[in-house]
Amino acid sequence: MMQEEELTERLLNQSKGSEFDATYQEETIPYKYISATSGDQHEVRVKVTVHGDPSACITFLTMHDIGLSPKTQFSTLFNCELLEPLKSKFCVVHVGIPGLDKDDSQIQAGCYPSLDQMAEMIPFIVNHFNLKRVYLFGVGVGANILLRFSLNDQSRVDGCIFANPMFTQQSWSSFFHQKIFGTSHGYDYLDWYHFNGDYVSAQLKDSKNAHLHDFKKLNESNIKELINSLERRTEINLMRTPLGKSNVRVPTLLLVGDASPHNEDTAELNSRLNPQITTLVKMQDAGSMILEQQPMKTAESIILFLQGQGHFPALSILQMSQKRARAVKLQAEIFDVNPNSAQQQLSV
Repeated sequence: MMQEEELTERLLNQSKGSEFDATYQEETIPYKYISATSGDQHEVRVKVTVHGDPSACITFLTMHDIGLSPKTQFSTLFNCELLEPLKSKFCVVHVGIPGLDKDDSQIQAGCYPSLDQMAEMIPFIVNHFNLKRVYLFGVGVGANILLRFSLNDQSRVDGCIFANPMFTQQSWSSFFHQKIFGTSHGYDYLDWYHFNGDYVSAQLKDSKNAHLHDFKKLNESNIKELINSLERRTEINLMRTPLGKSNVRVPTLLLVGDASPHNEDTAELNSRLNPQITTLVKMQDAGSMILEQQPMKTAESIILFLQGQGHFPALSILQMSQKRARAVKLQAEIFDVNPNSAQQQLSV
């Protein structure tokens, strides 16, 4: 195994240095909202990264989890060879949670936008880029925000993909953690949120160190404000009728790791969705960082989900298996381990 510092640097370069599409644009969009605390109007800057042509008929709109960014959350997955068909057909729009970059201006204490207000900014972005049809892809907190948006307006939503979704209100473990440790150090909260009870291996320890290194580059004041907003989140009004009907009327894919802190939330969300159009995939050897812990399984699940919606009819299981084998070999080279052992660990 390589030295810890060298591996940490390679992991950071893997998650941030490579782009899955050379043709992309970044735009920072101002979004105004009324603070429930002060009653005054505030403005946050939302960073949006667009890969591909926004005028394309279908778009993947993503939102990341707390403490991460579109690059650190999605680069490992979208660089996976299994997702090449998606990258060639869909436009991908990454929406960042506002205020977390170290250069972002500090948001007034107690005035960070609520999750409902962040959900209300999604149609603003959809209209800004004139997106016609969208698939929503959210992770953790991002899944919560996109689910709220989908309940407000599904007129242009073709489907939802939620990984490790945060669905219910504040949990008891989160409540006691905040009461005991507070949010004076937002980085400690991110460590607890992402890695407490997570699946542990030598490789993932190095990945954890890389993320902890990255957390310290974020705007800590705004992180604490987001955490406070997160703990005050309201219940999502989502119900399933005795006939199986649900407020969410589009096909939905739920992804969760077996060591994820959101297992109970995912089960509760699954129980309130229409079982005829909902698929739940629980992955072994994965926790809160499911997209980088099991990128091949995640990519394969997404492609199969999209095939069920009529996309990629010519793509065969054999083609996916061949691409998956190459992806396993590449990951083995990244971690400098025996490819056979990597294949054994990552196989379904």
